[in-house]
Amino acid sequence: MIDEKKLIEKIEQLENIVCGCSHIVSNVGATLLCEVKDFIEEQLSLTQCYFGSPCEYQNKNAILPKEWIPFTFDEDGMLNCPLPDEEEEILISDGKNVWIDTFMTDVEEGNIVYYLDSSNRNLKGLAWMPLPDPHVKED
Repeated sequence: MIDEKKLIEKIEQLENIVCGCSHIVSNVGATLLCEVKDFIEEQLSLTQCYFGSPCEYQNKNAILPKEWIPFTFDEDGMLNCPLPDEEEEILISDGKNVWIDTFMTDVEEGNIVYYLDSSNRNLKGLAWMPLPDPHVKED
């Protein structure tokens, strides 16, 4: 795994060197380095968010992970994957179709039961993804 923080430090060091070069090299190099640094920082925040660590998921500049999160189960049939929040609207896919549904929980006979609001169907074979933020219309 890449140490993103160390890579960002190295890019910042290189950025300081490039800024000492000729005017044209300095502008092009500094711009490119800034874009690379921003990309790495964005990916770092996505990685933290994807695995459930605190992050600024609601940040309007954040790009959502482009991978589905399968509902996976352990040998006892218990979910062992990242889960959406209760009553969160999410994208669901069965491998053929995609739809919006609400992730729900309930307690039956002392056990927590997870299901989708619109179908009450078993989560096996399904995957989920957070909904993107709505488009913000510019004036």
